Amino acid sequence: MTFKCACSKKGYDHVLSFEGGTWTLKKQNLRDEKPTFVNLGAQKNFAKYAERIGKEWEKNPSKFGEFYYRCSIARAIIFKRTENLVSSQPWYQGGYRANIVAYSLAMLSEYCKTHNKSLDLPQIWKKQCLSPATINAIRLIGKLVSDDILLKRKYSNFQ
Repeated sequence: MTFKCACSKKGYDHVLSFEGGTWTLKKQNLRDEKPTFVNLGAQKNFAKYAERIGKEWEKNPSKFGEFYYRCSIARAIIFKRTENLVSSQPWYQGGYRANIVAYSLAMLSEYCKTHNKSLDLPQIWKKQCLSPATINAIRLIGKLVSDDILLKRKYSNFQ
């Protein structure tokens, strides 16, 4: 199965503090294709985040400015929209939403990375929404991820 995603040639970093930091950490670790960290729970996810962000801050504290903030908001929009998309799909029967969202966004990131592209975060910031192509990609990937999780659960007690 193939899909299109709205991507640009440049990649961007992000961070956002929201809901006690949990959202921030999820998005930060998803950015780095670390969905397993997201699924470890808030405390372990925070430890991984703190370790990585501390090193980034030491190397270049000036990169944490307005542009960084705007891209953080764009990542929050992507994350929240993905949660809503998953929940509203006819194939979604409840359960595993956090896993489906985490792995779907990691897969989308990997797809863009493999094709030397990334989501256009400044455009998402500007429009405050996702493009139809990105929404379609997330729906397709979400279905694949959900099917995979349910298949693993059925045959190997996925947790």
